[in-house]
Amino acid sequence: MALQDLCSDLALAKSKLSSLQKNILKIENEIISMIPPKLEGSQTIPVPGYRLTTTHKVSRKLDFDAYQALNLPKNMQFVDMQARINLFNLRSVERRDPAVVAQCVTVKPAKTSIKIEEVDE
Repeated sequence: MALQDLCSDLALAKSKLSSLQKNILKIENEIISMIPPKLEGSQTIPVPGYRLTTTHKVSRKLDFDAYQALNLPKNMQFVDMQARINLFNLRSVERRDPAVVAQCVTVKPAKTSIKIEEVDE
């Protein structure tokens, strides 16, 4: 199969997927409008022939400066500090001394993304 055919097939499949995702979202919103409201947590609603479980979620964003200003005692602290890689700095160190990074960072390939756009020739 030619690359052009594969691009065409992928564009068509993504178009169908987008339509399906919109339809799924519409149906999910209709279901949510018909069940008892809940802020957070799971609930199972009896539906003949189905097991309907909804999981309600909230997102939380921390104002870290305000949190630090509280100066809470250890037993009241609720924020875990997690080390994260600063990619810009990592690349800079890799250029200067890759052996340093190799001692503490494991690298493995992630999923390759593919984006196609139809163009007029």
